[in-house]
Amino acid sequence: MKKLNNLFVAGLMMFAVPVISTISGLQSAVSSASAAAVAGQTAPDFTFPVNGTMMHLSDLRGYTVVLDFWASWCPWCAKSLLQTEAVDKKYTDVVVIGLDNEDSNTIAQASHAFGLTFPTFQDTRGAIANEYGADAIPYTVVIGPNGTILSVISGYHDNDPLDNILASLGE
Repeated sequence: MKKLNNLFVAGLMMFAVPVISTISGLQSAVSSASAAAVAGQTAPDFTFPVNGTMMHLSDLRGYTVVLDFWASWCPWCAKSLLQTEAVDKKYTDVVVIGLDNEDSNTIAQASHAFGLTFPTFQDTRGAIANEYGADAIPYTVVIGPNGTILSVISGYHDNDPLDNILASLGE
């Protein structure tokens, strides 16, 4: 009976994985959905548009980078974004990048409403969020100048851990 159950599960997985991959449109989304950003690992690279040119996250080596995954409808994100914006103004040598999977008009309207001065890019289909294991928002990743993940902050925290982390780095 146990062998039958194992065969059933294996058959289900053989059917489900290709269907999920097709539905998501991203073959890597299934394999990386369980991936998580871990301190000490190299940050996954991705591209984003700057003035009509595509840049890579790796182009920012030499700078401390903060990735902030958020959404306009998330009340905890609204609180967290105030902290992230304050950090962006305080640490002029830190690059802050927002990531949101909503449409570009919603992102622009929310960025304006929240008073954000750092750029937020559209994470189409959540591909970047999957690479970083951002399964909940707000979700913030601090990347060191050498491209290594230094810290991951999941959720909102009153004590502003992002500022504390950057202060401890001497930024």
